[in-house]
Amino acid sequence: MKDWKHDYTISKEADIDVFVNQCKVFGCIAVLTDNLVDVDGSIVRIYKYNNGEINVYLDYFVGATYVKSSIPVENYLLKPYTKHSS
Repeated sequence: MKDWKHDYTISKEADIDVFVNQCKVFGCIAVLTDNLVDVDGSIVRIYKYNNGEINVYLDYFVGATYVKSSIPVENYLLKPYTKHSS
């Protein structure tokens, strides 16, 4: 498991619209390298950007939409968001 330096909640619900819109933003600046779908319908999209990795989660088990990144991405997040300490 990666040690993510940056962790942000962009919705306290598993919100497909928020997920799609956030992925559109990262799709404009980063390269999509993988799209993983779980049996419960949860999705993780993995992007590469400036030698870093950005993962966008639509997580039905946790019940949230969030971003984990090895680099700071605050300037590209949908508002409002919550940053978590790592």
